[in-house]
Amino acid sequence: MARWPVPGAVLVALASSQPSLAAPCPGAPCEPIGWLTGHALCRCAPAVPEAARAPEPPATGPVRFVVHYPVNRAGLSQAGRRSLDDAAAHLAAHPEARAVVHGYADASGSPRRNATLAARRALVAMRYLEQRGIAPERLSHRGSGSADPVADDATAAGRASNRRVEVVVQE
Repeated sequence: MARWPVPGAVLVALASSQPSLAAPCPGAPCEPIGWLTGHALCRCAPAVPEAARAPEPPATGPVRFVVHYPVNRAGLSQAGRRSLDDAAAHLAAHPEARAVVHGYADASGSPRRNATLAARRALVAMRYLEQRGIAPERLSHRGSGSADPVADDATAAGRASNRRVEVVVQE
């Protein structure tokens, strides 16, 4: 006979004065392990509603991987490589997916300089993905300069957030 408390066990109060080992926990798979003062002591699996057991639908929106850069640089940092490694792993796991590599800059430089730097960042990131085994025909890149900022360029933190590459994976 099990001793109380038993890990994972529940005490089930039965409406009937006659306990039944057949189904002490109606509606839940159960393993009766004993009795305690007229109550069933059992190890039960929680009842899971049918709707909760349905598989999750696949993601429908794009998946984004972001790499941030220091001022006037297009080379990859360790953190940037890790983010692109994650993107490459995701693309490898979804062979039908394609990705667009968007490069951005903050607004501190001239529009021409920002466009050139953003395009170079995107190209470097795309080449890194190709080196990780992603077929070039699944990738495209573009530089957007300082367009589409994600933060206010009036602050240093905002400018740092805007110096980025986004790898947008469409599945």
